[in-house]
Amino acid sequence: MEKRKKLAALCWSLLILLVFLFGWLLEASSTRDAKLLHELGLLESSSRGYELDRPMSRGEASLLFVRLLGAEQEAASGHWAHPFTDVPAWAEQSIGYLFCKGLAKGMTETLYCPEEACTPQMYAVFVLRALGYSEKAGDFTYDSALSLARSLGLLPEGLSGEEAFLRDYAMAVSVIALSAPLKDGSMHLFDKLLRAGAIPPEAAEQYPELSMFGEAHVESF
Repeated sequence: MEKRKKLAALCWSLLILLVFLFGWLLEASSTRDAKLLHELGLLESSSRGYELDRPMSRGEASLLFVRLLGAEQEAASGHWAHPFTDVPAWAEQSIGYLFCKGLAKGMTETLYCPEEACTPQMYAVFVLRALGYSEKAGDFTYDSALSLARSLGLLPEGLSGEEAFLRDYAMAVSVIALSAPLKDGSMHLFDKLLRAGAIPPEAAEQYPELSMFGEAHVESF
C-alpha cells in the first residue's frame, strides 16, 4: 500500500511538471515569435509588453496587416479619406489606407469598431491578401479563408478558428506567413518585405531560414 501511495505521488508530481513544461514551452514559442516581429519592425511593444494572452483587436490587426503588406510608410505619408467615426489616431492612417485600397471594410458604413476583437477568419483574409491571394481572382471567399489558410500551412497547431483570436495566435500566424511563398511562387513574404525596404536589410543575414533563397539571400542584397 505504501509503495502504491509513493508511486501515485510520483506520477502526480511528474504530471504537474509536464504541464508546467508544456506551458513554458508554449509561452517561450509565443514570446519568440513576438520578439522576431519586433526585431523586424513589424510589431511594437508597450509598457505592458506584448500582451500575448489577450484578444487581438481589429485596429491592431489592421496595423499589422499594413506592415505585412510592406505599406506602412506609404500609409503614413498619404491622406486616406474614410467614413468611419470611431478610428483612434494611432490607427487612422492604416485603416484609412486599407479602406481606400479596398482591403478592409467596417462593421457598418460608419463604424470600423477597431476595439472589437479580431476573428481568426478576418486575420486569415488579411494574411492571404498579403501573400497575393484575392477574392477577385477567385482564390477564396471570406467564408473559405480559414480553409485555404489551413491548407497552405499558415495556421499554428491548436488554432481551430472557433476560439478567441489572441495576440499570441496573431504573432504565430504572422511569423509562419513570413516564410510562406507568395501566390506566384517567386519568393517568400519575407523576401518581398526585404526588397520593399519594409524590414531592415540585415534581417537577410540574421534570419536566412525565413527566405526562399536561404544563405544565398545575403549575397543578393
